[in-house]
Amino acid sequence: MKQDFAFGAIVFKNEDGVDKVLLAKKPQFTSWDLPKGHKEEGEDDKAAALREVSEETGYKQITITDDNVSVSYEAEKNGEKLQKTVTFYLGEHSGEETPEQHLDDDEDEQGMDVKWVSVDEAVELLTFAPFKSALQQAIEKSAR
Repeated sequence: MKQDFAFGAIVFKNEDGVDKVLLAKKPQFTSWDLPKGHKEEGEDDKAAALREVSEETGYKQITITDDNVSVSYEAEKNGEKLQKTVTFYLGEHSGEETPEQHLDDDEDEQGMDVKWVSVDEAVELLTFAPFKSALQQAIEKSAR
């Protein structure tokens, strides 16, 4: 089975004493997701994660740590089964900024929506079990 690797970040911020998580949603899907994507040539894993989060969400004032959680699952792309592994680095957003998305020309990224939600709401909104698990692990690691 073909292997596929993606990298992203679970980004937290504290707003008025409430811990929040950054979520993204592609227009062709009904459920919310964690920002992630594939490495570009010459990029290391952390750089790919930071770039993908910035491109998909538009937020730039993000710092990611070496702490991460990885999840693996089977998926299908163009009729081919693959084993996908996604590594999410733990991140923190600081400061005030207006996000400017830089989405790929791919149709699946056009019109992407992003929002900050409380940690509890994020756990409810993430319906894909591997990503819900990644978020729960990140919450434990970050002691939120």
